[in-house]
Amino acid sequence: LQALSDAVRVLGRGLCVFGGDSSYALGGYRGSALEEVLPVTIDVKNKLDMPSLALMLVIDKSGSMTAGQFGTTRLELAKEVLTENDQVGVIAFDDAAKWVVNLQPVTDVNAIQNAIGTIRPGGGTAFYTALYNAYAALSESDAQQRHVIFLTDGEAGDGGYESVVSMMAQEGITLTTVAVGEGANASVLRKMAETGKGRAYVTNEFDNVPKIFTKETYLVSGSYVQNRVFTPVITEEGILTDYEGLPQLTGYLATTEKPLANVALVSDRDEPLLAWWQYG
Repeated sequence: LQALSDAVRVLGRGLCVFGGDSSYALGGYRGSALEEVLPVTIDVKNKLDMPSLALMLVIDKSGSMTAGQFGTTRLELAKEVLTENDQVGVIAFDDAAKWVVNLQPVTDVNAIQNAIGTIRPGGGTAFYTALYNAYAALSESDAQQRHVIFLTDGEAGDGGYESVVSMMAQEGITLTTVAVGEGANASVLRKMAETGKGRAYVTNEFDNVPKIFTKETYLVSGSYVQNRVFTPVITEEGILTDYEGLPQLTGYLATTEKPLANVALVSDRDEPLLAWWQYG
């Protein structure tokens, strides 16, 4: 990224960056050398418009999932996404479920982070109680978005958890699953995510877990990813916008233009779709 920055700033190379499901906020560009080069920041214009979020992280602590060399205990809350209007809770499970962080407002991110770091390996793998506790807590929350991220590297040693996922779906609580390693039953977890109207991730790299968690927080926050049909608005006449008309678009990743940027196209929410500037 630094070499890319130098190529543009010093050598005068052109750079064009497009959105996608692994770019901007979703690709971890925030705070990077690439964001510095861009005419936009990886942010939403008005965080007060973001829907409130209640997020439950349900972590398998049976053996390898919490071993120090792996990713679970190094999970980092996406501080730039979560606000004091949001809530976070953490449940760790093996053959029993334990509250690590009760569902609470996000007022002390470091304390929540430190609590996640105290999780230690345990015994077997039982899904039901952990999922039910998450469901019970979220059903009492008045947040506009209620979501569960469920991480495991094993198979369920119990049953009945499918009915809990169905109850979540009926109450508008969404569920995303993360299958880590070859020991996880990816097909079962994918079915759980489908029922829970969330996403299913599969990774053999434990170090990918923190990245998945951060990406998922962005996705569920409701403002960074804008998926709907709209017609772009031309705000600057020039060769970039010299068209008789523009087609409808079905989505974009929210950003905010920098003070010296030129914005050629905006969305129906007045957020930049096409921006450019001189860098270096």
